[in-house]
Amino acid sequence: MTKYEQRMFFERLVAMRAAYRAVEHGPGEGTLEDVIADAECLMIDAEELEAAIQADTERSADEARPAT
Repeated sequence: MTKYEQRMFFERLVAMRAAYRAVEHGPGEGTLEDVIADAECLMIDAEELEAAIQADTERSADEARPAT
């Protein structure tokens, strides 16, 4: 990895950290048993899993955008 590539990689890590810190993280809802049951259902139903991943990706992208 060249010095330029190292610098770009480092800048990306810094940006990712800033985006993570900008979002307020709180405790999850439900019990551990609920989370495990949901995960088992998602592992069985591939379409539902894909929809959940897409929704989470869109939500994360919306939260990471700076307010205008």
